[in-house]
Amino acid sequence: MLIKKILILIVLISFNFSFNGCATSSAPTNWLPDAEVAQVEAYGAWIEINLTQERYEEGEFIAISKDSIFVFSELGLQSISKQEVLKAKLTTFDSNHSELVSWTLLGSLSTASHGIGLILSLPVWLIAGITSTASQSHNASESFPSQEWEELTKFARYPAGLPNGKGFKHLIKQKK
Repeated sequence: MLIKKILILIVLISFNFSFNGCATSSAPTNWLPDAEVAQVEAYGAWIEINLTQERYEEGEFIAISKDSIFVFSELGLQSISKQEVLKAKLTTFDSNHSELVSWTLLGSLSTASHGIGLILSLPVWLIAGITSTASQSHNASESFPSQEWEELTKFARYPAGLPNGKGFKHLIKQKK
């Protein structure tokens, strides 16, 4: 009985640490598509931008020009000077890493039935599960200044920039 309580405590503590290593996104619930849908969808990635003077902007990544970034936020289309950007994070798709968390938790708890063998099987489940979950959660993220804006344009709704001759009124918000 004591071994089971210790096992549960170790698993819970391990999961607490594993979530600290996972990437998060401020995108609204169900806004991000799955990886397969993101490859064919016509919308941009979710972008979170930290600006000078402790300002912050987030929304759909629309386009980049030589001096500005265009974001479709709750307030509509925003034009942000590249010089004001301290850092930015793009979330390109829903990594569904919560499924890996569930499998890791179930696998770790199943080691209670291994008797003394759980000394080997529990660490294997925890190490493999936690590293896989953290890795999967970061697969959907890209960032600036780690990458240059030119590399991040492929995640914009308009990777080549805003269409010529079109105003901003033609933009429609993604519906989820």
